[in-house]
Amino acid sequence: MSKLITVTSLRNGVGRTTITALTATKLANKGYKILAIDNSYKYCDLAHYLMVEPEYSIDDLKPFLGSGVLEKKSFLEMVTTAEKEIDVLAGSTLSHTDNSLKSEDIIKIRKLIEDIYDYIVIDLREGIDTEGNLELVEQADKNIIVAQPNKHDYSHYERILNTVEKDKKEKIENMMGKSIIIYNKIIEEATIDYNNGKKLVGEENIYKIHFRENILDYCNGYKCNLKDDNEKQFEKIITFITNEKSAIKKDNSIKSKLKNLKSIFNTN
Repeated sequence: MSKLITVTSLRNGVGRTTITALTATKLANKGYKILAIDNSYKYCDLAHYLMVEPEYSIDDLKPFLGSGVLEKKSFLEMVTTAEKEIDVLAGSTLSHTDNSLKSEDIIKIRKLIEDIYDYIVIDLREGIDTEGNLELVEQADKNIIVAQPNKHDYSHYERILNTVEKDKKEKIENMMGKSIIIYNKIIEEATIDYNNGKKLVGEENIYKIHFRENILDYCNGYKCNLKDDNEKQFEKIITFITNEKSAIKKDNSIKSKLKNLKSIFNTN
């Protein structure tokens, strides 16, 4: 079955859609087939970031999902190919109501296209405590929280945790167990304390994306090599998502055994 990656944030304006688009692109560069879904609310511009103008959107898909007559062929007609390995399902254009995909919708979609896509990357709306987001993250294999490295985001998180009911609090805490935090738009000269993020997901699951002009170029649709530390950070993020490191370790172990085996027959 396609693995599900959700991208969340505490609030708007932190670059959640940028990170979603970058994640989809970097996975595609590794050879994975990606379905990127814009499941935000009102601010649905993931397709724009990937330089496509979709003919269809979630609004066209929802009646099929609701009636239970959605077929694979119909679904594939509603996605737009952005690049060879990336298809996009555009977000709802309705401003008066939340027409985003629900947990049960994603279950149907995953089952329908499980033999086509390796990863489904979903750009969620802001807010880690909304019921819709929590239900979708519960399904996810991995979750990305996009934030900015300031005390206000963490204080907001604490306020949420202290005011929600017990079952929702447990869901939020469970979310952290499958999450990384990407601190985005970091300015070089800023003095930053990452201790609050470490409390949530652990030091090894904190990633830092610095503000660079080439990221703006990326958002304007140009092919983009992030270069410097940002490229290295995204390599680590993709490793977190795909577990490539464990696969590499396994391969190295096999190579080591073969090398030792050859040495038995080496008489020089």
